This record gives sequence, structure tokens and C-alpha cells, in this order.
Amino acid sequence: MSKRKYLWLILSIAIIVFVYLILFTNVFPFSLKKESDLEGILEKKKLVLVTSYNPTGYFYYKDEPMGFEYDLIRRFAEQLHVKLKVLEVNRPDEMYNKLLTGEADIMAFNIPVTNLPLQYAVFSNPYIQTELVLVQRKVNKKSPEYVGTLKDLGGKKITIPEQSPYGQTLDDIKFDNNIHFDINTIDASTSTEDLIRMVAESKIDYTIANKEIALINKGFYNNIDIGTSLTAPQDIAFTVHRKNKQLLSALNDFISKSRKDKTLYTLYQRYFKTSRLIAENDDAEDPNDEGTSREAISRYDGLIIRYARSIHWDWRLIAAMIWQESRFQPSARSWAGATGLMQLMPATARRFGLHTMQEIYHPESNIKTGVKYIAWLENFWSDIKEPSERTKFILASYNAGEGHVKDAQRLAQKYGYNPKKWDGNVEFFLLNKSKPQYYLDPVCRYGYCRGSEPFYYI
Repeated sequence: MSKRKYLWLILSIAIIVFVYLILFTNVFPFSLKKESDLEGILEKKKLVLVTSYNPTGYFYYKDEPMGFEYDLIRRFAEQLHVKLKVLEVNRPDEMYNKLLTGEADIMAFNIPVTNLPLQYAVFSNPYIQTELVLVQRKVNKKSPEYVGTLKDLGGKKITIPEQSPYGQTLDDIKFDNNIHFDINTIDASTSTEDLIRMVAESKIDYTIANKEIALINKGFYNNIDIGTSLTAPQDIAFTVHRKNKQLLSALNDFISKSRKDKTLYTLYQRYFKTSRLIAENDDAEDPNDEGTSREAISRYDGLIIRYARSIHWDWRLIAAMIWQESRFQPSARSWAGATGLMQLMPATARRFGLHTMQEIYHPESNIKTGVKYIAWLENFWSDIKEPSERTKFILASYNAGEGHVKDAQRLAQKYGYNPKKWDGNVEFFLLNKSKPQYYLDPVCRYGYCRGSEPFYYI
């Protein structure tokens, strides 16, 4: 072989190897597709967000995607006049790879801004700050049980799950402040929500939580105190590929604008400061007031009876649903945007024929549409032949969304439980769908769910 042919052979092999590394490995993360920067995003009219299901940033509620970070990026996509696509990836390293290879444009996962520069990605401007807080029951602040400062932790017992990442934080607090307190560990599968509920129910005295998760749970338990910070505030930001300078600039401008026009404030209030419970105020109807007889439940009984007959349901069950959903307040609106007597989500209302807020808040229209949705769920769960069992699946679907109930059914089947029986079977997996070991399971398509809500609803 001549020297020239030999050199051409070596060069050809080198080119083949280089192309292979670019296309099929992460050896050259700088091989980002050109269309991933802002110009390409606008051209293809699609912005791709990579994230993971979690209780604050991205989840499904009544089968509608929601979350603080999701909603913020959705608004960014709307500003760009492009569609938002979400890639759900369970592991942070897999999310990062999606970003590096150009499959995703933005990564969001409650990511703390560190002083250590990322090799191939950059942080956006921070959009919130977070910290770890102590969760305790409300007591008189002069009481010896109340912890208002780190020094007050002396002699207390804080409960966390085994292998919790917060264990090291607590050890650091002990060492840095020369404080002695007990760290009580319980089963590793215990979620932060479980621990906060245990504090509220006086089963444990103290636990710790991310501030935003603590705020959400404070909306369910009005007897907990989360006002004591354990760590300094930490900036939270999105990440983008370092070559996407146009995208980073546009995202930073959007975050700054969102701070000025109160978009960030409004979203934070919605997700973390608004109670998740229906307020029992002066507008709530009392079934025993002078406006109703002892035999009546509410002023809407006639409407409820009429529409319940159309689907052969006991009207009192629908009345009980309305009481639980809205306390018979036709103007009720939840933190998630569910409205009216039967708390219809916007997409559900549109699907069954209501298109204006006036229609949604109208008592008869709301009840009629809510009953239509129940009839649709009757058909959706028609494979569950036993009527009382099917009713439980319908109620759970009405409260949490049929997607989450289907996930719980798939989990039940996977683990050898009866997927067509509620008590002790599907209900167990829906109740535990707030735990990562379940909501991140590959059989789950709708991710995280606060399963205690439909569990107690039924």
C-alpha cells in the first residue's frame, strides 16, 4: 500500500470514529444541534423542557399538567409563541444528558445555584430562593417546646427517614453550632408529606422539609409552624447548554420581567401560599340554616335530584360530593383553578360543553356538567362490574383524575394486588403515589399524586 493510500485510510477511519462519537456518545457534548438555540427553537416552534415529576415543580392534578416551574416555563414558551414539550426523566444525570445532546432546551429540577461552574451548561438567573425549615406544631412561642432559633434545638428530637440527604445537614448544624439534639430515623420509604402529617397529628414532634413542600402542606394542616429556618437561603435556577447564549439571554430577560410584573409572585402565591382546602367562610351554605328544611341538604337539592336521576345515582351522594368540593358555594375557586359547585377544572368544563366563566359558575350548568363527567367516568370504569367498587373508582377519579387512578391500578397489578378492587388494593397504591418509589415507577404515566386526598375523599 502506498504511503498516500495509507494516509487516506487513516484519515477515513478517524472521520468515521469522530462522527460516531458525535452522534452516539456524549464524548463531545459541544456537538449540540444548531437548532437548539433560540433561533432554532423559534423556527421549529417548539421549546423542550426536561424535568422530573415532583410535588412542587411538575405534576398532574386532575389529569392537567401543573407545577411552579412548569407554569413558569409554559409562560416563557407562550411569550416566544412556541409550543412547550416536556420530557419526563427520573434521574438528574439523565436530564443533564438530554440537555447536553440537544434533546432538551431547558432543564428544571429545583436546581440550586452553586459556586462550582458546570462543564457544559450554565445557570439562568435565579427565579426563587429556598431553604430548609423546621416543621413543628403551633404552640405559644414562650413554650419550651417551641423552636425559634437553632439554639432552641438543644435536647429536641428531629425525625427524618433513613438515608435522608438531610441527615448530613443536621449533623453540620450540630457541629457548627455546638448543639446536641437527637436525630430519629424511621423507614426510608416515609415521605416528607408523611412526616409533616405525623407532626400535625402529634405522632412526632419535629421534622424538616424544603420550604416550598412545607408551605404546600401548611395549606392542609393549620396547626403546624414552619417559620424556623435551618439553613441560609439558596438560589434556585434553570440550566441551559452553555452554547445557547441567545436562549439564556431571552430566559434571563423573561425571569427579570416576571419578577417586575409580579408573575413570579402570583405563581408562588398560587402554588405555595394558597390553602388547598375549601375555605369555610360566611358564604358557605350551612345545611341546617333557616334556608333549608330538616329534610333538605341544600338550596340546590332540586337540581341535584333532577340530574342524578339521569345517571341513576343516589342524589345524596352527589350532594355529598358538592359539599366536599365547594361547601355549596357556586363561586368557589380552588388553588388549581377548579371552579363552581362541583369544582370543574377548565379542561373538563370545556370537554363537556362549558366555555365561559359565566356558564361554569352558573349552579345548574355546573351541576349538569359535573354529572356528565360522572356519567363519562361510569363508562370509563365499565370493566369494573361490581357497582359499589366502580363507584369508588369514579369518586377517586373525580377527585384526583382518572390518570392517577389508572396508574394506581397498574401498580396494583404489577405488585400482585387485585386491580379491580379498591379497598386494600388500588387504594393502597394511590395513597402511596406521593412516594418516589411508586410515582417514578415506569408503569406510572402521570407521576406524583398527593394520594391522601382521594383516599380520604372516598
